[in-house]
Amino acid sequence: MFGRDETATDPTMIKTLIPTLLCLLLCAGGAAAAQTTESHRAILDTAREFLAGQLAGRAGKTEIRMGSLDRRLRLARCDAPLEGYLPPGGQLTGNTSVGVRCTGTQPWKLYVPARVAVIEKVVVSRGFLARGTVLGREHIVVAEREVTGAGHGYIKDPREALGMVLRQPVQDGLVVTPAMLTRQTLVRRGDEVLILSQGGAFEVRMKGSALGDGAEGDRIRVKNLNSRRIVEGRIAADGTVVVQM
Repeated sequence: MFGRDETATDPTMIKTLIPTLLCLLLCAGGAAAAQTTESHRAILDTAREFLAGQLAGRAGKTEIRMGSLDRRLRLARCDAPLEGYLPPGGQLTGNTSVGVRCTGTQPWKLYVPARVAVIEKVVVSRGFLARGTVLGREHIVVAEREVTGAGHGYIKDPREALGMVLRQPVQDGLVVTPAMLTRQTLVRRGDEVLILSQGGAFEVRMKGSALGDGAEGDRIRVKNLNSRRIVEGRIAADGTVVVQM
């Protein structure tokens, strides 16, 4: 009397519906999980913004490179704004960790790995420079380099390097550090030097013999070639030994 409902028991129709139902269940579960767990992006953004705020007044440039979080990490979605902070003993440059915490009804905290690179304009070698080179303007250039963790192991003002002597050979493009340099020796033991004796309103010039090596600004002992008296003075830029009477 009544026609049979073919779709109710059609195996083909059932096979078509099963994947669709599974997808709906899984998608619903994923959406629910997304609503109940904190996104990794929000955690990383909070850490980055904290670092950027702490570095805002720093001289020079910095580059923040955030690490990644374990994909399996699941933390309750925070019902309060996430907070970034520096852990005890933490640092703002180099390889570091930034704390991120939730102070909501389900509190938690974790540490996010990061690296903060410090970029400065510093003195860099121009071409290969041999040991003993007296640095002139043709030997150096100012360029941006990463100096993270270098402390004061670099030179920003090229005038501080000019006239200095390299202690070692230096490859092209390397940051020139104070440890690579020594002052140029102006006077050597046995050299005949001019002694300039100053006292009040008078000056006396005489010939002398250096009893040691020295660079500009060094104190050195010299022998007066006329009186044979030994005195001590400071080496001037032209090699004169100035003695204050």
